[in-house]
Formats: sequence, C-alpha cells, structure tokens
Amino acid sequence: MRARVWLPLGLVALLLCTVACGDPHPKRTVGPRSEGAPATPAATLKAFDPPTHFDTTQGPTIPDDAALNGVNLAGNILQPPPTILYKTTAFVSTTDRLLVIDTRSGRVSALAPPDGTAEPFASDGFVGEDPTTPPLLATVKGRELVLAAFAVKVPGKGTMPSTMALDLVAVDAASGRLVSHIAATLDSQFNGAYLSNLSTAVVGVSGQIAVARILGLGSEAETFTFDLSNGTVPWTQIGFAASDVTGSIVVGALASDTSGYYDLVGATVENGHKVWSLSGKMDVLNVFPSGPSLLVAISSDSPGGHAKLQLIDPRTGAVRQSTDGDFGGVRCSFDGATLTICSESSAFVHWAAAFDTTTLSWLWNLPDEESGRVAPLVRSVWHGNVYGSTENGPVILDGRTGKDKVTDPGAAPYVVDQYVGIAPGPGAEGLRAYPANG
Repeated sequence: MRARVWLPLGLVALLLCTVACGDPHPKRTVGPRSEGAPATPAATLKAFDPPTHFDTTQGPTIPDDAALNGVNLAGNILQPPPTILYKTTAFVSTTDRLLVIDTRSGRVSALAPPDGTAEPFASDGFVGEDPTTPPLLATVKGRELVLAAFAVKVPGKGTMPSTMALDLVAVDAASGRLVSHIAATLDSQFNGAYLSNLSTAVVGVSGQIAVARILGLGSEAETFTFDLSNGTVPWTQIGFAASDVTGSIVVGALASDTSGYYDLVGATVENGHKVWSLSGKMDVLNVFPSGPSLLVAISSDSPGGHAKLQLIDPRTGAVRQSTDGDFGGVRCSFDGATLTICSESSAFVHWAAAFDTTTLSWLWNLPDEESGRVAPLVRSVWHGNVYGSTENGPVILDGRTGKDKVTDPGAAPYVVDQYVGIAPGPGAEGLRAYPANG
C-alpha cells in the first residue's frame, strides 16, 4: 500500500503526491462532533470515475486542520493536505488527533491516540511548517483500515520516568470507529523535542505489518514495524527514514555514515534485513512511489546542487531510467492507474510532465513554447485526470496527452475520488468538499 508524504529529514524528504510531467528526455532547465448540513442520502449519490465537474454551489467547509498552512499566498502547495478520502468520508491527520469528516454534511468526530499525550500544532506564521502527513488507507485481512501515527508522551509510573513514543492508530474506514492502537518507544535522539515538530507517517502495509517512520527537525529518523494482528513491534531501525512499501520490501533513506550523506535502501518488512542499497553520497533524497513496481527517486550530491531523477524497481533496487537535470523542487505521484505525474510550482518555475509507468515513456511536457501553452499548478491526479489551475482558473488535463480536457470543472481539488473533490473555497478561504457532478 502507498502513502503520500513530503517530509523533512535534514535535507532528506520523502513524498508521495500527485503531479504530471513528460518529454522523451525531460530537462529541468526549462473531540467533539460539530453539526453541519443534512447528509445526502446514500441512494442519491452518483459516482464519476474520474470526475470532470464539481458542484460549487454546495459543499460544507472542511476544518482548518485539513488545510494546515501548506498553501502559500500565491496558491502554491508547499505540502499536500494531510487528508485522504474513503468514499464520502474524509480522514484528516493532525499532530494530535485524527478527524473523521462526512463530506456530505460537515459532521466531524475527533479521534486522539488513546494512550499518551500529543501536542496540537501551533503555527509561527510561516507557510509550510506543519509536519503533518496524510493517513494511509490499507486492506488488512479483508478489512479496510485507516492508519495514522502520532508522536506522544507516555506518563511515567512510580519510579519509571515518562517516555516518548510513536502511537499507531487503526480506524475502521467504513464506520470511523477506533480499532486498535500500538505504541513503540522512541530512541533517545528524540528526547526533548517538541512533539508537534516531529513528522510522522505510515508509509505502507505488507500483509498484517504496518511500517511507519518519524523524523526530527534535523537528521533524526527512526522506522518502526507494527504487527496489526497481535499488537507487537517486530523491529525498529534508527537512522532509517522509510518512504514506501512494495510487496515485502520497505524502501527509504539510511544515513550512510557520520558525514550527513544517505543511501537509498531496500529491506525486508519481516525483519529489516537489507536487500539492496544504492550508494552515492546523496545529500538530498526525495522518494515517490509510482505504481505497483516503481519508484521515482530524486537525489543530489550537494546542497542546492542539480538533482537527477531516477526510476527504480523497489523490489531489487535496479535503476530502470536516469535523467540528469534540475529536478530539486519536483514532486511526483502515481494516478492510481497507469501514469505518474511530476511537477514543480514555485515563484520562478511552473513545470509539469507525465510518464507511462509500464513503458517508462515520457508522454508530454509543459510549458510548451511552440504552442504557447503554460504549465498548470498541479493539485492532484487521479485515474488519468490531472487537476490543476492557471491564471485562467481551474482546469483538468488529460493525463495521457497533456491536452486540456475540461476548462470549466468548477474546482481544482487537492484531494479527489469518484464522489467529491476537496478544493479551496470562494476567495481561496479554507477548503470545501464539493460534490462531483460530472
């Protein structure tokens, strides 16, 4: 299973996102319940896979926790909203609780880790500083679960001092009810850290084993495995920042030595045994899962240096394609079907492209000087659609051709499924859950 994340590990980041890019050889030079409106009866719901229009005349406001401070004043996404959709339910992670939201009515219930104390995030006013990442939807023994991880402080008892722990919370996706939690004590490198500054994520599931990781503000990192069948923690590894699980292999960045460089490593979920390693004194390492048997790895050997983009088989570590260029600010994500979209949107660069995850062929590239077309600000990708915006408003691109598919979709959602799109509200104030209607 996959997660989507953009996370700080010193200069290491791990992201699973949604974007679009292409060119045969792309070059980067270029608590409590709150009542809302009545829910729409399930019988009246229509599914659109993928949706091409959203009804902006209705749709409840999504709590500010879903927006965090990950979007700057220009509308650029500095980090994905910590939200996933399960049919018409939105699951939103924060640093201290999991929100379960009915997107049809706005009704909200808050779930916090049952053991230990977590800290709510308090912004200093800087955009993109919130470390929260989306929860993960996984199927375990035929049951669909939403998994989220929290940094908590466990109170001391008697002569035993308090400890810091990573608490894994499992919630039933259909009902939103708590299923279980498993806690694992953090390594001493995290002692004294503000809990709300720690970045946690569940990065994948293999069988009944969930893999999660925690990152500090510096180079602190630790990966944990949790056995969902018996509540145990089979193994942990200090200095390893997991980013993806494919089959029985967990992939992530491992501190190679005391120099501050990292290796990309594949290890077995069962016991953490290293299966493969790509060394190269990587100073920056961003990893993006791209389908059932592919990873995009963007790495640089020096701070601020040009970053290359590699397509890697996560099971073996084989590099299937490598492109040098200026990929440092690029994010990539699988569309859930056959495409991976990569893009960058900043004050200076707007770029997008796509490749086929089977053939590894780059399909299109924007901007296109010959046609005069610009690259959109990509917000999400799902089942062949690229949802984004330009100065002309929301737009949907055909993910396979890069052509404009719909120029008046109503909204450009950050998170989307066949029922709803979560997008900025009127005047870009907060987020709304807009029903799909086409």
